[in-house]
Amino acid sequence: MKPLQTLFFLTLLATLLPAQSPDLPTLLTLAFQHDPDIHALSAEASAADASRHQALASLLPSLGLSASAAFQSDIPHATLTLPIGTLDLELGDTTSYQAGLLATWEWSLGMEGLARLEAARHTLTAARLLVSAHGQELTRTILTLAFRYRLSLASTQSLQAALARLQAHRERLTALKTGGLASEKDELDLLVQITQTAARIEEVEADSRLILRELALRCGLDRLEGLSIPPELLTVQAPSTLEPLRDRLTTLPAALAVEARIHTQAALLEAAKASWWPHLQVQAGGTLEYPGLSLTEDEADILFTGRIGLTWPLFTSGARTAHIDEQKARLEAARATHTRTIRDLALAFDRLLEEAHTRYTAYQADREILALAERRHAIVQEEWRQGQTPLAQLLEAEQRLREAELGVQQALYAYLLAYHQTRLFAGSPLLPQEETP
Repeated sequence: MKPLQTLFFLTLLATLLPAQSPDLPTLLTLAFQHDPDIHALSAEASAADASRHQALASLLPSLGLSASAAFQSDIPHATLTLPIGTLDLELGDTTSYQAGLLATWEWSLGMEGLARLEAARHTLTAARLLVSAHGQELTRTILTLAFRYRLSLASTQSLQAALARLQAHRERLTALKTGGLASEKDELDLLVQITQTAARIEEVEADSRLILRELALRCGLDRLEGLSIPPELLTVQAPSTLEPLRDRLTTLPAALAVEARIHTQAALLEAAKASWWPHLQVQAGGTLEYPGLSLTEDEADILFTGRIGLTWPLFTSGARTAHIDEQKARLEAARATHTRTIRDLALAFDRLLEEAHTRYTAYQADREILALAERRHAIVQEEWRQGQTPLAQLLEAEQRLREAELGVQQALYAYLLAYHQTRLFAGSPLLPQEETP
């Protein structure tokens, strides 16, 4: 399916379905369609393309149409200026008419027009690269929201499992209390944990609804019921696989856009230098002149005209020199901006990579903590069932297990987010299998 057909289909699907559970690539497509910054940058690119066409048109000859009518009379004549020429009007006994075509071509001997065309071409390239750079940022934003939503789902499942365990403990505690083996204090302590767990479930579910609402607004949908993330993005890989991506930083759209600005300013500097050269004007045309209202071969005169001129401004009160100095300064500023951009990209990548390593270490540690908490919980629960441990220790073990489960979920999605944020920052595609060797 062609890209335009795909976008049309997705837009129609978003209109017809009031609530959806699309996958992440579909959400990204919709987000690109409805992002105002993407539209603004695309409009800037269209304007740059129009400027490039104007620069190209200035190198080509122009063609004009002229027409006039002459009247011999004692009454003063009037002249009417039209976009295609001038029309002289005189009232009298004798009338003549003229019509013709005039071609004009102007060329800078210093190649100023070609330099301006080159500058316009690089400006267009920079504008398109800015669209791509913002697209990368938008992808990272949507990915962050998607992982936050998956984290809320995983946290809800862990809390619901903990709540189910507490409810089972409550049933056993009720039986023990009936037999006089448990106190009312034990029951109240258990009810406190049940209430706290249920409240946390409500809090997490409310956060997931807010995330879905933000995603729906960004994607132009009325509402979302959920979303699915491709399994490839949920696979845990070591952060060492991110190291080779450092070599891509100089090819990122943000870096290439600044580099294109350097080429633009260099071309504008050449155009400013070319203003010292003379300009050549060439005009050629043909005019058909005949008297009266009727035209015959005997009466009509065909006149061909041609003109070659050379214009060389020698003194402009220092304006050209100042313009050249301005373009030199702008070129130096563009080069400095490029150096700073490359440095900032390298620092940002280092921060993301370091965060990925830190998150991975935390995830491994939280997994070990969860394994220990599960073993301890199993031991304490068995002891409580045998009456060897008070309920307070079981509730403490439950709380530790619950926090360990939540900690693993948070550490997992924090690492996955840091890992893929680093990938996307370095210009990798959303899905790893789309990576080009």
